Amino acid sequence: MEAFIDPLTKAELEALAGHRAAACVSIHFSPHRAGREVQQDAIRLHKLLQRAAERLSGLGLRRSEVDDILDPARALLDDPLFWEHRALGIALFASPGWLARYRLPIELAESVVVGPRFDLKPLFAITAGDGRFYLLALAQKAPRLHRGSRYTLEQLRPANMPESLASALNLEVKQPQQGVGSDDPNDPIIEYFRAIDAALHETLRDQSAPLVLAGVEYLWPLYRAANTYPHLVEGGVAGNPQGSRPDELHAKAWKLVEPHFTRPEREARARFEELAGRQGAGRTSIRALDRIADVVPAAGAGRIDSLFIALDAQAWGRVDDANLATVMHSSPQPGDEDLLNRAALETYLKGGAVFAVPSERVPGRTPAAAILRF
Repeated sequence: MEAFIDPLTKAELEALAGHRAAACVSIHFSPHRAGREVQQDAIRLHKLLQRAAERLSGLGLRRSEVDDILDPARALLDDPLFWEHRALGIALFASPGWLARYRLPIELAESVVVGPRFDLKPLFAITAGDGRFYLLALAQKAPRLHRGSRYTLEQLRPANMPESLASALNLEVKQPQQGVGSDDPNDPIIEYFRAIDAALHETLRDQSAPLVLAGVEYLWPLYRAANTYPHLVEGGVAGNPQGSRPDELHAKAWKLVEPHFTRPEREARARFEELAGRQGAGRTSIRALDRIADVVPAAGAGRIDSLFIALDAQAWGRVDDANLATVMHSSPQPGDEDLLNRAALETYLKGGAVFAVPSERVPGRTPAAAILRF
């Protein structure tokens, strides 16, 4: 299987999380955005692939087996299309018969991990506070759709996007006239917005990311009358977007959508602290865990409702699948895996929420903290 998915979809994340193999290679790094250093990114990837080859050989794989896993990724070194579009983070996942490569809207610490599962911890940051949103810049001329994250805003070019109000309706429009911009369902501007909404269907189909409007405020209710996308946010970015810089539009749009992405994490943290406090007073059964040795088997049993894991930590060890007993080591031993990553994958696949955050945002400042369903 090979995929170049940008953005990462829920279906792809589920496929990666459920993948198991004797040797799964995960490579993360953040390429340079501009300048002479960009030319060094292929060299960086080459060195990361060398590290992966050494670790695969250390597992006892033959040279031919190592090459079967890594050769598809090595082909990217000389692929100009792969390096053409810049991204904050690049993640590669390789195993026998499998290569997936992703440009991501978040920075990734450089790492090479080889184990029985893909290392997806950094990717869960996208689902926990650094998520994707869309920004639609409304104008009578040159409407634009952008995809954004906490850090980026890039313009997309949906097929069939009208070039202007005049081109969409074969009208000669200079300024809003009487009857243009009213709540009449046959108003030319509402018809124009219906054409824009139809053009967005292919890009936004099956998406749940928030959509933010940018434009003069009198246009907002008119677009809402034409809109069929269910995740259009309240309010918008006021003003003529044609006169705004991309960084200005991004900052104002992110201010609107940030609470949408961070609210579940805030609520889960408050719930954990409430449960942990009750446990300390001995007033209820154990529902909050903060020891890795307890969290991992709970994840495997499908008992975790919400899980916090530290992005900047690893917990090496292994689990006896027969009794879910956890053995931990201070440094990786043959056959070990990052138990934080394992807990995250099993929680996610069993319907729990995963918050991959810096260690200071994990309740109790431990590498893992979990709220149990039962």
